[in-house]
Amino acid sequence: MTINQNIIEEQSKKLLAHINKLKHKFNINYPINICVASKYANDKQIEALYNQGFRLFGENKIQDGIQKIKSLAHLKDIQWHFIGHLQRNKVKKAIEYFSVIQSVDSLNLLDKINTVSKEYQKNTTCYIQINIGDDPNKFGFKKNEFLDKQNQLFSFSNITIKGIMIIVPLLNNKDATKKMFLEAYTLYKSIKSLPYASELSMGMSKDYELAIQAGSTMTRIGRMLFQKEGA
Repeated sequence: MTINQNIIEEQSKKLLAHINKLKHKFNINYPINICVASKYANDKQIEALYNQGFRLFGENKIQDGIQKIKSLAHLKDIQWHFIGHLQRNKVKKAIEYFSVIQSVDSLNLLDKINTVSKEYQKNTTCYIQINIGDDPNKFGFKKNEFLDKQNQLFSFSNITIKGIMIIVPLLNNKDATKKMFLEAYTLYKSIKSLPYASELSMGMSKDYELAIQAGSTMTRIGRMLFQKEGA
């Protein structure tokens, strides 16, 4: 993608206005955070979005993310989330450079994050990734697996689990997608171990309206911020 300040400004305002409209329509009185999925964005595009008020940015690949984090270090209040599949051999880099790891998809990975966090003498914020539709092509805990292992997942000394991150299958069926979002919301509200200011990270450019309607507190928005609909 090439930088186009006008498109980014236009799409940013359009997204924020639409989310405010949704909050009014569904009587939502809590913040809806936007994590910009910046996988395809370059430094100038990210800075342009920062100038539009966005502060949370999610990267899918460790090395690409680190390059952007270093290049944009002058943006002091920016927060970087890792939202891709995290391999165990990349955990040290993820902990060193990212504020939040949203995509914790196994107990073994959580154990590795905890071990490295102890070495760094820090507490790492994580979300648990839930594969709510049992999609064989996606990572994440299945719902029943999460429920069975819930006590273990919340038992690590150097990890704060601040939410869950939802992955749904790519469907063209709005009713089926909304049903999964509602199931995820019910699961989220049932987790007693989550802190007060916890997050339900679900919904992307294609389905964020359904996710917000179902109770999402954070959406991961990517391509729609960089190009007009139908482009």
